[in-house]
Amino acid sequence: MGRYVNNIPQSQSNNYDVLLLKSIFLFIGCRDIKGAITELKKCKGVQDGTWYYNMAFLNAYSGNLRKAAQFYRNGMMQHVDQPVVLQIEEFIYWMLDEEPQKYQLHYCLGYISWKIKADHKQAIKEFQNFLSKGNDQEYTQERDLVRQWMRQNLQD
Repeated sequence: MGRYVNNIPQSQSNNYDVLLLKSIFLFIGCRDIKGAITELKKCKGVQDGTWYYNMAFLNAYSGNLRKAAQFYRNGMMQHVDQPVVLQIEEFIYWMLDEEPQKYQLHYCLGYISWKIKADHKQAIKEFQNFLSKGNDQEYTQERDLVRQWMRQNLQD
């Protein structure tokens, strides 16, 4: 994939789809989070939520769940095709299979299930996975928020 990404003509380098592709390649191929974020920042002003969701993932992967939630909220205000949301979920599950220590990604899956898909059962399951992993000294504010969300908003 890198060979193709590197051969994209300069005239297309700021094309939205190209920026998304470059950011994905930088993350998957090199785990270059900083580079991937740099590419996605060039998407500011694009009226599509995909780049926001990708930024949310990169921030969560890096451990910044507060910023991830902000990007998810911003992405929700934009159009995103439903198949893209499913692809994002599949990608996060794949990442969890590859790197189970990145358990904070369950927070993302819970947030997506709750706020984007309105699937409360799945949201509870993912949030419980998030709470059951790691230790209580990690992501303390987010753990408190998840407990509050589950009490107040995700009751069956």
